[in-house]
Amino acid sequence: MAKKDKPGHLDTLIGAHTVLEGNLESEGGVRVDGKLKGDLKIGGDVSIGPEAKIVGNVYARNVVLAGSVDGNIYADGMLRLLSKARLRGNVQAYGLVADEGGIFHGKCNIVEESHRSRREKESATSPNGEQTEKGFKSRATLKSADESEGATGSS
Repeated sequence: MAKKDKPGHLDTLIGAHTVLEGNLESEGGVRVDGKLKGDLKIGGDVSIGPEAKIVGNVYARNVVLAGSVDGNIYADGMLRLLSKARLRGNVQAYGLVADEGGIFHGKCNIVEESHRSRREKESATSPNGEQTEKGFKSRATLKSADESEGATGSS
């Protein structure tokens, strides 16, 4: 599990002579050099090679695009468009870097906080909806046994 947290860790390769139809989900990193018709839902980083073509949406931590994507890209971290990149779709990312020569047709939304950070905060939410331990306090308070007895009117 620790390996998926390392940026650049490659778990899956879709080779240059591979055509894949359908969605691909992985917790590790993925490199695409072939063709994919479907969505990529990746917990790690995605690298899309210069000859790659994706028709579908890409969800990942960081994305490096050198090939072609016809679909939206949602990056919890950075999206980098290299000089040969061709993107036809919208972008939502924490940051965007575009090299000279890369082509992007669509709308871009740079978010202040990544989806991953929001999910981590949501996972720290108590059942009553209040933020807990990770830097936030819950409204719930604990009473000692002595305080509880006083609340019932016992003397």
